[in-house]
Amino acid sequence: MTEQTLNELAVLAQSGNLAAVEQLLAKCQDRVYAICRRMLPQPADAEDASQEVLIKIVTALSTFRADSDFMTWAHRIAVNHVLSLLRADRSVSRNFASMAKNLATGLRFGAKQTAPAADEQVLAYEVFVACAQTMLHCLESTQRLALVLVDVCNMSNDEAAAILEIDPATLRQRISRARRELGEFLGAHCGLVNPDAPCRCAKQVPASIAVGNIKEQPSGTNADDRKRALAAVEADLQNLQELARATHLLKKMPELHAPEDLVAAVRKVLSSDRYRSLH
Repeated sequence: MTEQTLNELAVLAQSGNLAAVEQLLAKCQDRVYAICRRMLPQPADAEDASQEVLIKIVTALSTFRADSDFMTWAHRIAVNHVLSLLRADRSVSRNFASMAKNLATGLRFGAKQTAPAADEQVLAYEVFVACAQTMLHCLESTQRLALVLVDVCNMSNDEAAAILEIDPATLRQRISRARRELGEFLGAHCGLVNPDAPCRCAKQVPASIAVGNIKEQPSGTNADDRKRALAAVEADLQNLQELARATHLLKKMPELHAPEDLVAAVRKVLSSDRYRSLH
């Protein structure tokens, strides 16, 4: 499905074609959810935000110009919505200092516990994913967003800069600062990046289960897939210079897919009296 086809669907949707509206939502829901999930701390918050973004996309369709790129336009709506949520959030923000303390506490806790009954390699992969997600939230929000678009969502610098409505030089500066901060933290603490660092995913398993960061019996992806994924991360990092390891680690975070009922939930909201003018 090319971007031009998305533009054509958007034009059809503007004319009131409901099938085109649903196709548009289906095509962009995973990308919207990926941005929301990587930028917001809780899965439930990301699901709510994704639904709100998709509703905004539908209700703002009349403002889309066919001579622009639909996904850039849709991503911009997602980015602006997420940033507005972060600005309104008055909870204590995470930082690398507090994360370092939590990792040290986790290592001490794990040293006193017996190994869980579940496959340790599977649980270690769950720790890797949860830890990478937490690290993202230790970054300042605009740096995090730049890094998410480029290093996690695999967008080009030009595409990310267009979405954020900043010049490419500013984007590169934000990414450079974010990578440097992540690299320094990982080099000091993460055994995947620096073999001399104290932390290992497997050693954090007991504490991660105890505080609810991971489940002792993970659901979803096949266990063998999890084990292969972590082994691939470890093997790849050994062949990279340390400065490149932080970026590669983020790129190895699993691909995200929107909840199966997300478009149905949006359809239900749009069919309510509140949006009667769209019917």
